[in-house]
Order: sequence, then C-alpha cells, then structure tokens
Amino acid sequence: MAKVSVSIQTTSYNVDVILADGESVSMVDLGYKSESGGYVNWSLYSVKGKNTTTNRMNTKRYKAKSRDSAIQLAKTDGLVEPFEITCLPHSCDPEKRRYFLEKLNAYGVIPPDGAVIDDLRDILDRVRYSDDIISEECNHNGNVVQYVRPIPGPNVELARYADDMGLNFSSYISAPSLLSQIVFTLSEREKAAFFAYCVLCNQKMDDIGDLRKTEFVDRLYEFADVALSNQDILKSIAGRNPDDYLKPHKGSKAYRAVADFFNL
Repeated sequence: MAKVSVSIQTTSYNVDVILADGESVSMVDLGYKSESGGYVNWSLYSVKGKNTTTNRMNTKRYKAKSRDSAIQLAKTDGLVEPFEITCLPHSCDPEKRRYFLEKLNAYGVIPPDGAVIDDLRDILDRVRYSDDIISEECNHNGNVVQYVRPIPGPNVELARYADDMGLNFSSYISAPSLLSQIVFTLSEREKAAFFAYCVLCNQKMDDIGDLRKTEFVDRLYEFADVALSNQDILKSIAGRNPDDYLKPHKGSKAYRAVADFFNL
C-alpha cells in the first residue's frame, strides 16, 4: 500500500491507497506490437546511412512504427543508401524500473510481463492519481486505507486518432493523459474542430473518440474555418486546458461560439 499524508487543522493521519480487489488497469489494443518490446505504439531503430553533406556514414536513432518508416525518416534527415538498420530495446534504466516496480507493488498492482518503463509509469499513474474510491477502512495501525478504481484508459477510437497523429504512447495510458497529448499537439484548425467535437460529445453524453468518424465531421471543420477567421474565438480555444474538452466551461467565448454554430 502507498501512503499519503493528510492534515486537517491539528489532526494528521496517513492514507494508504491500494487498487481495489477485482479491479485492473486496462490496456487499449491497436493491434501493434513494438519490435523493441513493451506495450507502446512505436519501436526504436538505429539507422546508419551516408550523409550527403559530409559524404561520411552517420548513425541516427528514430522512433517509428516499422523499419521502412525509420528509413524514410533517415532520408528526410539527409541520409542516403546504403542503409544499415538495427532495432533497439526500449530504455531499461535499472533504477527507474526498480522504482516503478516497488511503487506498483505498494499500490497492489501486478504489471504485465514484458512491460517497459513507459508502461509501468502509466499504470502507476492510473492508480496513484485516482480519486475513484470504492471503499475505505481503518487498518490496525490507525491509518485510512482507500481502495480505488483506476483512472479509465482511452477507447480504441480516441487511441486510433492519436496514433494516426503520430503521437507516441503506451497502451496503458490514461484517457485524460492521452487527451492532453492530443490537445497540445493539434494545429489551430484541427484543435478548433476537435474542441467543437468534444463540446458536442459532452452535450450528447458520448465518449470522446475519433472526430473523423462522426456523421457531422464536415460541420466540425466548417466551424474550425469560422474560428480561424475570428481571433477572439481562436484565442479562447487556445486558452482551453484539456479539462475544458471533457467538461466545457459554458461561459467561454469558445463554448459560446460552438453553441451558436450548432444551435445547442
């Protein structure tokens, strides 16, 4: 169990947090298996090729889906044939790995076989930052024990959308963390369309998924084009934090613009 210290006025006590019985940290399966190991959506490659500027052989590392993709990245960097490509294992810092394994054990979590550091970190975060308390009790030491449900992971549609954007993440990432990555990566037009999509999802009480698969995708981009022509709306959208995509602030100019456009 992991301990959290709580102080209320003059009373201090420890809170032990542990994954509730019957609960597990789910993964989102996109059908990709990393050649470097683990449950992440990329592999790590070392590519050696000739540098056209120096006429010497250079070696560069790339995160990519496949060997062919890594070679294309090398070509973009100015390397030319002949290429030598090697798949590398993901980072395995012994101290970091030991730290995460010890923390997971304290929270009552057994990680999957073959998990790499990125996986372990996301699994841990989904338990230790959860506020979904199923039950609590006092143990023999007088500490409060909270049994929690892990933070949910993303659905396949949202994960596929992020994957197609080129984002790197573990299959064990939490839905809020992946949403944050998406929001901070999108271009202005894509962000405007995605924000409008999230507002509509909230209105309909639907899960946020892949806006490209929605029946009103054309309207979303029509709204985005309107937003691009209005600096006040664009600035308001840029100022929305990821939480606003889950629970939109109805007083913002960004929300009001979406509401007016879609007659909410």
